[in-house]
Amino acid sequence: MIKFVLALLLVNYVSSEGLGKKDPSKCSLKDESTMGVCLKRGYQPDLENCKAVDTDNKMKSKEVKKCKATESRLKKCNYKCDEAPTLPGPEPTDKPGPEPTKPNPDPTKPDKIVQKCAHENTNYPGADITNRIYGSVEDCVEDCLRIKSCKSITYRASDRRCYFKSMEGGSTGPTTAAGHTSVNMKCDRSTMKMSCQREGIVFYGADIRNIVSAGIEECILFCRDTETCKSITFLEAGQRCYLKSKYGGASGPVITAGRTSMNMECDNSPVKNMDCLREDENFPGADIRNIIVADEEECVKHCRDTELCVSFTFRESDHRCYLKSKRGGASGPTIAAGHNSMNMECDNSKVNLICAEEDDNYPGYDLRNLVADDLEACVRMCRDTE
Repeated sequence: MIKFVLALLLVNYVSSEGLGKKDPSKCSLKDESTMGVCLKRGYQPDLENCKAVDTDNKMKSKEVKKCKATESRLKKCNYKCDEAPTLPGPEPTDKPGPEPTKPNPDPTKPDKIVQKCAHENTNYPGADITNRIYGSVEDCVEDCLRIKSCKSITYRASDRRCYFKSMEGGSTGPTTAAGHTSVNMKCDRSTMKMSCQREGIVFYGADIRNIVSAGIEECILFCRDTETCKSITFLEAGQRCYLKSKYGGASGPVITAGRTSMNMECDNSPVKNMDCLREDENFPGADIRNIIVADEEECVKHCRDTELCVSFTFRESDHRCYLKSKRGGASGPTIAAGHNSMNMECDNSKVNLICAEEDDNYPGYDLRNLVADDLEACVRMCRDTE
């Protein structure tokens, strides 16, 4: 009889020990979400790392009762407010969250960041570090500020889950998503300088993302908030904004009505390098794009707006401008009447012939051959060839 009683006590002890060590991931997602609401409304539970948000709020007795019941259930599974529970499916990450390395931020700062940088009903897909449940967007921002690699967040209101991101705007920029709020920890809300916009021009290719926006100003904000965005094209008819990863898109400007394109940075200074222009010369090959322009100066401006452009050829007969990705084109200049070519940077300094070797030939590896007035003219053409 004594042995039987001892056995029962031992079973009881082992069972109670097992109950006390439940895996926190077994906590109910519904309870976690409910506790997030309780914290936001000012309920202070006796749970590790849990802190009420609005302590001045007077909760109804029914709400307090519900929060206490939720607290009781969460205690049984050893819930902590800083735990990152795992959800079924591919979204939640199983990677451990990074250790905080930044000092505690000013408690007023998260509110200011949300007020300044938040995009409502917007998701920043990709570039996820980890995800956790929070009582509010501000709480989520506060913890992002503590994590060295965290640059932005997306907060999903339906389950109060916050996704920490390692890139501003996520990996591919914003998308429209109801019930999502996305915030960069830093954002540029300075006055927009619209002098870089090019009306009637489209930048083709190098697309990161396209999204409907209220106007070109919001399109610019989306580009500013996307880490890899350098330019935009705005389609007026559908209010659609195309974010681009290169200045001028993949292959430079194209004249298209109803479109406006803009680089986030541009050079609108007066053209002062026309001494690099080579009249009656063509730079064949290495073409990026060709476009009709008024004159060589307008060609210079389009080349400035195109990331890969370093030279161009202007054909007088039809005012067509050929943008080039190599100085001197693919293989150097040729004599061509009615063609004027130019490198965006050139060397017009005096030719020094001290290195000239008379009666010598350097055979092979020819790029181009053409008739030149003299040795100095030949040197200048070589300088113009990449």
